[in-house]
Amino acid sequence: TIKHSSIEDYKQPYMSFQSVLITWALLLFTAFASVKLELHLEASIIVSSIRCVVQLSFLGAILLPIFNAKNPLLVLCYMMFMSLLAALEAVARPAYTYDEMFLQVFCVMTGVQFLTCCYMLYAVLGVGIEAQFAIPIMGMLLGNSLSGVSLSTSTVVTELAEHRGTVEHALSLVCEVSRFVRVLRFALPNSNGWVCVGCEPMGS
Repeated sequence: TIKHSSIEDYKQPYMSFQSVLITWALLLFTAFASVKLELHLEASIIVSSIRCVVQLSFLGAILLPIFNAKNPLLVLCYMMFMSLLAALEAVARPAYTYDEMFLQVFCVMTGVQFLTCCYMLYAVLGVGIEAQFAIPIMGMLLGNSLSGVSLSTSTVVTELAEHRGTVEHALSLVCEVSRFVRVLRFALPNSNGWVCVGCEPMGS
């Protein structure tokens, strides 16, 4: 018979020292292969892996008190902080900006991702606002939406800024809406990723 894992099986995640050694061995093997194949990527691989360890250690030092506190309000505050950083990153990428762009992006990303995250936590997992589930899920949702939001915003705003005369002429002729927003067809390449997020990534 197949035994299905429950949420309780993941209450105390643990990574052994042996697992860490295996990970480092794979990184060293990749660097060695880069040397043998003369790809000149070994320095980048080693530096990136060390930087990753430092960053994750620093992040763990911040998240550990939040995990141990078991305070939903503290978790929600950290999730809001994550949304703030994601919105800042999304607004920083476009070449052109406009007034209240950050506020609009922040409200859209925060509202949509919070609703999706709450659905996952309460309806799917049934764990409520628990830090070890809420924070990773919110991070995956924001990471998946960040590239799509920044790319679509950049494409539309750039089109409007660099082709202002064309847009004003089209509006003066009361052109068809489908012609005016044809740029949107190219602005949302990650829409399929938004659809599957919570299914495929969460299953992984």
